[in-house]
Amino acid sequence: MFSLPAAAEVSVLDIGCGEGYYTHEVASRLQARVQTEVYGLDVAKIAMRYRNVEFCVASSHRLPAVAAGEQVVPHRSWYLR
Repeated sequence: MFSLPAAAEVSVLDIGCGEGYYTHEVASRLQARVQTEVYGLDVAKIAMRYRNVEFCVASSHRLPAVAAGEQVVPHRSWYLR
């Protein structure tokens, strides 16, 4: 479990989001509490059906490094900014 940073806005990237079901559920809960931008990245195109998440069909092979001050939750590859 992780806590939200004390910020006006939170950005989340779900790497390997698959069909996007859990990404959508997390987005819905976060967006009800705080201004949130949620992104999903996967090679599957099926995830495009969820409107509250921005999805990208791509490989996660070469991701940029995480900048200082960003939180990483490795269990589901959640990336919080």
